[in-house]
Amino acid sequence: MPSSKTAARRVNRAKAETAHAAATATAAPVVTAVAVVTVARVAKAVVAAVPETMGAARAVMARQVPRAARRTVADAVIHNDRISLEQLAGEVKALWTLWALWNNPD
Repeated sequence: MPSSKTAARRVNRAKAETAHAAATATAAPVVTAVAVVTVARVAKAVVAAVPETMGAARAVMARQVPRAARRTVADAVIHNDRISLEQLAGEVKALWTLWALWNNPD
């Protein structure tokens, strides 16, 4: 079971990675889901570490960049609220393949 301190470190690392990616990216993909799905997924992920999972899930979401802001800067949006993780992986792979072709036309 990860501690809340470990979870906080993961959030901080993700924020740093996101900030670095934003500063160096030439394209901005966004993977998004409706809030209800996001809360359920986050709650499931932290259920072992945090007793009040719904509150914890909403706290994680509150620290994120708002969905509307992410969509505004996105070059592509993958909606993942009605697809499996396997389907999501396929969508992401297809997008990266397409972008690789655009950036390396040879």
